[in-house]
Amino acid sequence: MPDYDNMSFHLFEQDSTSLYAIRYDKKDYFLDIYEKEALKNTAHIKVPLPLKDSIQYSFENLFVFKDTFSVFYSYFDEKKLCKKLEMLNFKRTGEKIGAAKLIDTSSGKNARRAGGFSIINRKAYKEFLSYGYKTVKDSTYINIDHFDYTGNKTQTQNISLGKDPGYEVYSTFDDKWDLYRLTRSKLGNKNVSWNIMFYSPSSNAPQAIELKQPSKDGIYLSNRAISFVNDHDQINLLLPYTTQPADKNAAGAYIVQIDTKNHKLVKELTVPFKTSNSDNANDDDFSLSSCIPIHVITTANNGLRIVFESRLKTTTTYYGINMQKEYDIGDIIIVDVDSNYVTKQINRINKKQHTNEEKFQFTGFALLTYKGKSYFIYNELPDNLLCPPDEMKKVKSSKTDETVVVYATIDGGKVQRNILINKPPKSDTDAIFPGSYLRDRNKRETIYLLQKKGTDMYLTKIFVE
Repeated sequence: MPDYDNMSFHLFEQDSTSLYAIRYDKKDYFLDIYEKEALKNTAHIKVPLPLKDSIQYSFENLFVFKDTFSVFYSYFDEKKLCKKLEMLNFKRTGEKIGAAKLIDTSSGKNARRAGGFSIINRKAYKEFLSYGYKTVKDSTYINIDHFDYTGNKTQTQNISLGKDPGYEVYSTFDDKWDLYRLTRSKLGNKNVSWNIMFYSPSSNAPQAIELKQPSKDGIYLSNRAISFVNDHDQINLLLPYTTQPADKNAAGAYIVQIDTKNHKLVKELTVPFKTSNSDNANDDDFSLSSCIPIHVITTANNGLRIVFESRLKTTTTYYGINMQKEYDIGDIIIVDVDSNYVTKQINRINKKQHTNEEKFQFTGFALLTYKGKSYFIYNELPDNLLCPPDEMKKVKSSKTDETVVVYATIDGGKVQRNILINKPPKSDTDAIFPGSYLRDRNKRETIYLLQKKGTDMYLTKIFVE
């Protein structure tokens, strides 16, 4: 990928043979197509966006059809004080099909306050949906617009949230693109009621699912949630919880299951982080301020693997002005739970990454799980593989050219770390961008991500043999 430092690159979509990425080089936008097998660039198509002076577009979604593409992008209109979502269709030759179409708007004093958009491709119905929030006379609505693939609006739904909709903690969609919003009645931990509000493109009325367990004494939920689908095609929401309102560390994970066919509550349960099988992990590893749920993986016999990562952001200020943001991206915590929701094993992968915004893309980890085994792939100083945790050095942004790419696994209840991509000492950078990875939809043992070698950038394939 020549001249990568002067562009942005994002893997948006895939099919059985190809990967599709949007590239922006500070002048033009391109759609790049790569063969999955050989990672060969087979097309470099300029996206024929409308000319707008000094406006940078944000890409929201990409639809891939047999001979055409549809791109959805947004930008902030400073004159009308609103964010606009537009759609553009074009051919593989780069030829535009008709004019760009305005799909939705979202008002706000600036781009940050204007909110965002959710674009959903309902392939079974040969349509797409645009979800958004609208506020009219102190009442908030979920706005769902239906469009055909040419961009013509076919239906509009406005579902009222009422004048007191509560605080949204998390939202997610199921495979029918029904929307689930987890809400709490107020901030703070005393006398809080929790609900899941369900919204469907086929209904004009929301449905409320009241959660009982968080309302009881002794279960206080954090505001960090993650969703996953189990082997029964049920939507699951997971949040860390404490047993005292002022506690700083999570005591376990609260899970609520929803049947997506009839939108009924299946069950609520708690998974205490208590086990005699623990590899270096302790209560401090579950700090509510920094320990973030990242992944939930279903394992053999209906078990779960819950993955957390320690993340802290600090901001340097000078006379009230934010000068620099820095990040500590630390340990990975893995909690294995059996089918009875009992914690069987807790492991900690020691990792100390400290970076600024410029080098943030080198932090974190890529996750590849295949046949029940999880591989945690990240950049690490090679000497850190040979010393105990308390002697490990921080991987600072200035040390990027000294790192190698490693993978960590759990074998026999213990963490094992090995070098995946090695390089000679005092040589140029050879590191990955963990957050860029995309898992192959058909070959589940394969992921794709960006790798920087010296000053060059490569699209790289990592797989389990």
